[in-house]
Amino acid sequence: MRRSLPWPPATAALLLLPLIALPAAATARPTNTLAVVPGDRQVSIDVAPPASDGGTPLLNYEYSLNDGATWIARIPASTASPLIIGGLVNGVSYRIRVRAVNAAGAGPASVLIVVGPGAPLAPRSVTVTPGEGQLTVQFAAPPSDGRAPTVGYEYSIDGGNSWADAAPVTIRSPGEASALGLAVIGGLVNGMTYSVRVRGVNAAGRGTASDPVIMGPGLPLGLTGVTFGPGDGRVSVGFNTPAADGRSTISGYEYSINDGRTWVSRALAPVPALTITGLVNGVAYPIRVRAVNAAGAGPASESVVVTPRSTPEAPSSVSAAAGDGQLLIRFSPPARDGGAPITRYEYSTNDGVTWRPHDSLSTPAIAVSDLVNGTTYRVKVRAVNIAGAGPASGTVVATPRTTPGAPGQLRLVWIDGRLSATWAPPSVNGGTPLTGHLVRAYAGEVTTESIASCSTTSATTCVIEGLAPAQTWFAEVCATNAAGATCTTRTPSTASAPSPPGMVSATPGDGRAFVAFLAPATNGGAPITSYEYSVNNGASWETRTPAGTSSPLSIGGLVNGVTYTIRLRAVNAVGSGGVSEAATVTPRTLPGAPALPLM
Repeated sequence: MRRSLPWPPATAALLLLPLIALPAAATARPTNTLAVVPGDRQVSIDVAPPASDGGTPLLNYEYSLNDGATWIARIPASTASPLIIGGLVNGVSYRIRVRAVNAAGAGPASVLIVVGPGAPLAPRSVTVTPGEGQLTVQFAAPPSDGRAPTVGYEYSIDGGNSWADAAPVTIRSPGEASALGLAVIGGLVNGMTYSVRVRGVNAAGRGTASDPVIMGPGLPLGLTGVTFGPGDGRVSVGFNTPAADGRSTISGYEYSINDGRTWVSRALAPVPALTITGLVNGVAYPIRVRAVNAAGAGPASESVVVTPRSTPEAPSSVSAAAGDGQLLIRFSPPARDGGAPITRYEYSTNDGVTWRPHDSLSTPAIAVSDLVNGTTYRVKVRAVNIAGAGPASGTVVATPRTTPGAPGQLRLVWIDGRLSATWAPPSVNGGTPLTGHLVRAYAGEVTTESIASCSTTSATTCVIEGLAPAQTWFAEVCATNAAGATCTTRTPSTASAPSPPGMVSATPGDGRAFVAFLAPATNGGAPITSYEYSVNNGASWETRTPAGTSSPLSIGGLVNGVTYTIRLRAVNAVGSGGVSEAATVTPRTLPGAPALPLM
């Protein structure tokens, strides 16, 4: 099947360029034929009137298309020029004569000249450029169109054996002889070799074909299975080898990071992949890739926007505030997120051995609970983005804790005008060592302001000075550690030890001393049941036997001639009271009888 390329439109006529003979007329032949212009199914003839009109005006012209065998009158009658003969068949040669007509009849016919159009010569400067599944053919117009306008072009891709192809062809009209024609032949197979020829067509038929142009390999097919792996200032690109290489070995690949405006070459790798380096983290790049062979670069892949990124930097200013079985971890976000938004934070309480997620990004603080008070934890924090977990922060050491338990068994005793407090230490220290105890005395059970206090670091007893002995006092003891203090309930001083006995004096006896005294000023709120005495200035104490409260107190078992320093103290249900002033005494007896010599 023939295919004529529409240049100019397919409706253009097969044009004849006849040479017109002057027709005979009643008086003369038409003269001075100026031009014959073929057209679409017509011929336009410029005719000058005969030199003589035969003595009567010309009325019309007649023309013959078959050398005068038959004549056709011009309709409507006219002697104007040009004479346009229509109804012709494009591609057919005609033998044309013309004659003038006046009132006397038709004059002699013009000279017969038969002219038929010739086919165009071969197109010039034919070049063929391979493409993806197509060939682009470029050429110059033939040097001669055969005296009839070229109405189209045909091409062959098998050296001229056939001039048919199902694919559409687009041709840009050459216009002037120096202009180039352009044909794009699609639907071809990459890698096949084609022998390309072009020829022009006019009303006379198909012209001479151009010399064959042998076109071998085409461009490689586009890449498929393209994947992108964003990294730290780089993007890794993977893809499948092209399904067809255009019958020329793939020599390398090219990539573009600006949507194809510029391209960078990369040598062929054993695995179809390439790495694009030198990129800026956080900047979006529209990336394309394409394969290259001897024919050139194949079609580019679809543009995909890829953003290089790395993991975030480490959080800073990490701290851990200890609480009751928990830690409150605070930190500042990383200075750089690595080019991708931070999606979460992770924390470790065992120096980075294991990590737990913390998904909240609104507040840079993490509350970690279910910890053991008194256990030391080594805390780290790290940020995570789509690229992974970044480096950990420095280690912060913290120990969860709470206030200690309350002291137990608080006992308040009046001793010599002082309130002595004794207690048991707390059963638990709250996870951190005790820092001390504080005893506060109050005038009432619910009053808010203490009157006096005493404190210790590690001892479990202390004495509050300056309290009046004649009333009931209330006291509490508080155990403290780094987390705070825990206090007992207030305990009343309903009873206390007696005050010291007064006016102590000692009278010597035989191996004994008689100690007179006055009862204490106060019994401490509980009856005095007995007294205790010391004969060595309070270094040791003995209980009065039998128990009694009357004065004087007889102390036996002493050594005559030895001086003793005597002190007393009263005893009630609370215990031993204040110590009296000292009194000295030296036990003695009468001397024995003098010894006389025997007579």
